[in-house]
Amino acid sequence: MTRFTKITAKFLLLTFLSSMTVYAKPVGVIKSLSGKVFVFSDGNILDGSVGMTINDYSSVTTEVGGQLTIADYHDRLIHLSGSSNLTFMKNLLELKSGYLWVQGRGSSNDTVLKTANAQVVFNQVEGIVSYDPGAHKTQVLTITGHFDLSNIERSFFSERVQAGTFSFVEKNYENGNPRKSTPIGKKSYLKVVSLFSGIEPLEKNVIVGGRVSSYKPVVNVSPGGRFLASKNISDLDDKKNTGQNLMEKELGKLKKIKKEPTLPTHPVKINIFWPEKKLVKNISPTNQVRSPASVSPSLNLEQNDDFQIDLVEEYKSQQKHKIELHQLINELDSYKDDFNTNY
Repeated sequence: MTRFTKITAKFLLLTFLSSMTVYAKPVGVIKSLSGKVFVFSDGNILDGSVGMTINDYSSVTTEVGGQLTIADYHDRLIHLSGSSNLTFMKNLLELKSGYLWVQGRGSSNDTVLKTANAQVVFNQVEGIVSYDPGAHKTQVLTITGHFDLSNIERSFFSERVQAGTFSFVEKNYENGNPRKSTPIGKKSYLKVVSLFSGIEPLEKNVIVGGRVSSYKPVVNVSPGGRFLASKNISDLDDKKNTGQNLMEKELGKLKKIKKEPTLPTHPVKINIFWPEKKLVKNISPTNQVRSPASVSPSLNLEQNDDFQIDLVEEYKSQQKHKIELHQLINELDSYKDDFNTNY
């Protein structure tokens, strides 16, 4: 009985594995590629090539600087930039790293794209989905249509990302909830789109910065150095003229400073003439004795008594300074009077 059980288990396991191999039907075809592309299918590692069929439960990886375009069986184009990894599982896509640009009308059934921390549901849409495993961040940019972005652990709470807007899911932002969709600026939009070489939106008029704008591919002008021999001289001239026109356009935005003519200046000698004034000095006679300040000039000593006369005479004989010092004081007073009069 035990032997029969083991044989039955082995038979069921082989049946399941064979059924998995049988039902691993094709999901798309490689339309174009650049650089190295690896396909992991049925335990084998294959080099990708144009026209190669991609089966279900397979993974594709692009090297740094590479690019891959897959046309799936839902009338969609799936573009992968360099350093990207994508797995196909029936109607489920798993983006493990890199940038994915999906464009097309799609089918009536919704497609689910998962990353390590987010879930994106879409149908008839064109946009770019990216996942950075280092920062654990999933970003969604909608060009036309809409994406429904949610945290992989709370898929019931989603944010609808309309055309011309972007959103992301990050662990350190709002507890991992999707950010409210925000209009994307033109510079950021062109920066993301420029990661895909030769890929343009299906619709030329896209919504950028909240308004409809015509898409124009970015022209990368070579800064210098050697040119490849395969380059056409006319193409190089066109790029040079494009850069020159761009520089002239930026210089035209600068505000021109209006210069006003000014007369030349030369140093001139200036002479200042002051009127001549003569200083008049009133010098008192040397024999004149100045009366003390306590004695009034109009005082009549004859009318006073003898005691008062003797007192005044005695006071005069007891002068504090010599006669020469009194004379100097008088001269200084005369200088002060003359200065106040003339100036």
